[in-house]
Amino acid sequence: MQALLQTNAPELIPCQVKGIAKHGGATVLSFVTSAPDYKGGHIDVHSVWTGWLRNKHVGRKHSQYYEPTMGCMAKAFPTAAEAEAYIAWLIEG
Repeated sequence: MQALLQTNAPELIPCQVKGIAKHGGATVLSFVTSAPDYKGGHIDVHSVWTGWLRNKHVGRKHSQYYEPTMGCMAKAFPTAAEAEAYIAWLIEG
Protein backbone atom coordinates (compact mmCIF):
# COMPACT_ATOMS: atom_id res chain seq x y z
CA MET A 1 0.00 0.00 0.00
CA GLN A 2 1.26 3.48 -0.84
CA ALA A 3 1.56 6.04 1.96
CA LEU A 4 3.23 9.37 2.75
CA LEU A 5 5.99 9.89 5.33
CA GLN A 6 6.54 13.29 7.03
CA THR A 7 10.21 13.94 7.83
CA ASN A 8 12.27 17.13 8.12
CA ALA A 9 12.18 17.36 4.32
CA PRO A 10 9.99 20.13 2.88
CA GLU A 11 7.66 17.61 1.19
CA LEU A 12 6.06 14.30 2.16
CA ILE A 13 7.96 11.21 0.98
CA PRO A 14 6.01 8.50 -0.89
CA CYS A 15 6.64 5.09 0.69
CA GLN A 16 5.31 1.53 0.94
CA VAL A 17 3.55 0.18 4.03
CA LYS A 18 5.12 -3.21 4.79
CA GLY A 19 3.32 -4.24 7.99
CA ILE A 20 3.24 -3.72 11.76
CA ALA A 21 6.35 -4.10 13.91
CA LYS A 22 6.02 -6.97 16.39
CA HIS A 23 7.44 -4.94 19.29
CA GLY A 24 5.94 -1.48 19.74
CA GLY A 25 3.16 -1.80 17.17
CA ALA A 26 4.46 0.95 14.86
CA THR A 27 3.94 0.69 11.11
CA VAL A 28 6.97 -0.44 9.08
CA LEU A 29 7.56 1.76 6.01
CA SER A 30 10.10 1.54 3.20
CA PHE A 31 11.17 3.68 0.26
CA VAL A 32 14.05 4.00 -2.20
CA THR A 33 15.93 7.22 -2.86
CA SER A 34 18.82 8.01 -5.14
CA ALA A 35 21.97 9.45 -3.59
CA PRO A 36 25.17 10.74 -5.22
CA ASP A 37 28.24 8.55 -4.91
CA TYR A 38 31.88 9.64 -4.68
CA LYS A 39 32.46 8.98 -8.41
CA GLY A 40 29.84 11.49 -9.52
CA GLY A 41 27.18 8.84 -10.21
CA HIS A 42 24.18 7.79 -8.18
CA ILE A 43 23.27 4.81 -6.03
CA ASP A 44 19.92 3.62 -4.74
CA VAL A 45 19.46 3.80 -0.98
CA HIS A 46 16.81 1.47 0.51
CA SER A 47 15.39 3.08 3.67
CA VAL A 48 13.28 1.42 6.36
CA TRP A 49 11.40 3.52 8.95
CA THR A 50 8.84 2.90 11.66
CA GLY A 51 6.04 5.42 12.08
CA TRP A 52 2.59 6.27 13.39
CA LEU A 53 -0.40 7.21 11.23
CA ARG A 54 -1.51 10.82 11.74
CA ASN A 55 -4.68 12.57 10.59
CA LYS A 56 -4.47 16.25 9.75
CA HIS A 57 -7.30 18.70 9.10
CA VAL A 58 -6.53 22.06 7.52
CA GLY A 59 -9.80 23.90 7.00
CA ARG A 60 -11.99 21.42 5.12
CA LYS A 61 -9.05 19.47 3.72
CA HIS A 62 -8.20 16.15 5.40
CA SER A 63 -4.99 14.21 4.89
CA GLN A 64 -3.28 11.20 6.41
CA TYR A 65 0.46 10.69 6.67
CA TYR A 66 2.98 8.84 8.79
CA GLU A 67 5.35 10.44 11.30
CA PRO A 68 8.52 8.66 12.46
CA THR A 69 8.30 7.12 15.93
CA MET A 70 10.23 8.68 18.80
CA GLY A 71 13.69 7.11 18.81
CA CYS A 72 12.92 6.04 15.25
CA MET A 73 14.65 2.90 14.08
CA ALA A 74 15.33 4.34 10.62
CA LYS A 75 17.99 2.45 8.72
CA ALA A 76 19.40 2.64 5.21
CA PHE A 77 20.70 -0.31 3.20
CA PRO A 78 22.64 -0.56 -0.08
CA THR A 79 20.51 -3.46 -1.40
CA ALA A 80 16.82 -4.33 -1.46
CA ALA A 81 17.57 -7.81 -0.06
CA GLU A 82 19.14 -6.35 3.09
CA ALA A 83 16.22 -3.95 3.54
CA GLU A 84 13.68 -6.78 3.12
CA ALA A 85 15.54 -8.94 5.66
CA TYR A 86 15.42 -6.09 8.19
CA ILE A 87 11.71 -5.54 7.48
CA ALA A 88 11.04 -9.24 8.09
CA TRP A 89 12.96 -9.06 11.37
CA LEU A 90 10.92 -6.03 12.52
CA ILE A 91 7.58 -7.64 11.66
CA GLU A 92 8.30 -11.19 12.83
CA GLY A 93 10.40 -10.26 15.84
